[in-house]
Amino acid sequence: MERLAVKEVVVRKWKDDGFSPKSELLFIEYLKISKVCKVSGNGNNGYEVTEGADRHIVNLRERKCTYRTWDLTRIPCPHAIKAMEHKKMIPKKEIDYSKEASLAVYKHKLQPVRGEPFLKYDHLHAIEPPELVKLVGRPNLMREREKNEAIKRQGVWKQIRKGKVMTCSNCGEQNHNARGCEKAKQGKQPTKKQGKQPAKQGKETGRGKNRQPRRGLVDEEKLQTSTAQPHNQHKRVSLNMLLLAAIFQ
Repeated sequence: MERLAVKEVVVRKWKDDGFSPKSELLFIEYLKISKVCKVSGNGNNGYEVTEGADRHIVNLRERKCTYRTWDLTRIPCPHAIKAMEHKKMIPKKEIDYSKEASLAVYKHKLQPVRGEPFLKYDHLHAIEPPELVKLVGRPNLMREREKNEAIKRQGVWKQIRKGKVMTCSNCGEQNHNARGCEKAKQGKQPTKKQGKQPAKQGKETGRGKNRQPRRGLVDEEKLQTSTAQPHNQHKRVSLNMLLLAAIFQ
């Protein structure tokens, strides 16, 4: 609403028979280029204008040129200017961005409007949603996500890593992480490889519960118990004999 009023004030500062500053500068550049062009006419409104190795056709009655600059900007192109000069016309009068035309554009103003609560609303004129149409095939249960859309995992929004710079947590430098940090590797000392620790007593692993000894091998614990049993039996027999002798005496 305010833009139309501001533009109208700017247009009123132009000269009486002038044009917009940008259109005048563009027309002056086209006028310089037209001095190099060559024109040949058919005696009517058709002209063939040559610019170097290019040839363009100009129709003054339809106000068209194959270069298409005149059609798009409504400012005569260098080829149209050359054809107008050949027909003894004034090219500057063919510019559509005149002061009168610009004032006619900004003449119609937008009127102010009250707030939304005061607008008149008729429920009969409400636009109803379109009817649902059953599509062919099985309906999709999951929504198709876009490539750059965030993915929610474990209650945290996972952002894309595209465009981010990797930073090392050890030295604070960029373009590498702690695993590939050279400073961390220089400061570390080689450690001896520790062998497998024996399983805790009282807890058997699942693999060792039903394990049987290999054939041809003798378990040392069973061998010790087997050798110790005869010696213990001999001691028990001697103690029993002493007790019986003490009773009968």
